[in-house]
Amino acid sequence: MAIKLDSFSRFRETQPIVSDSPYGGRMETFGLWKEPSFLTQFLDPQLDLVHIKVDGTRAGRPDLIANDVYGSPSFFWVLIAYNKPKDIFGWPRINDVVLAPNSQLVLGNL
Repeated sequence: MAIKLDSFSRFRETQPIVSDSPYGGRMETFGLWKEPSFLTQFLDPQLDLVHIKVDGTRAGRPDLIANDVYGSPSFFWVLIAYNKPKDIFGWPRINDVVLAPNSQLVLGNL
């Protein structure tokens, strides 16, 4: 059975790996995550980014920011992939500025 991905999955451009399981049957997984090309190739920092200053209600909650920007918390991975925080636990912190690729660009490429 092939892995089924939603259209908004962060693994859409990552090569699936299928192999024989040591316990019989087949095993399915993914290789190293491949960042979607639209996060790097098509962005004009002047036009395509929304700057969001994090308040206390959104500190540590990229899912809430993604919901505000993209209409779904499922796109939290876009914020993490674009901002590349050194430590994702507790990110973003109060008063951090999160750069969010605009929703038309993200949703139009998924």
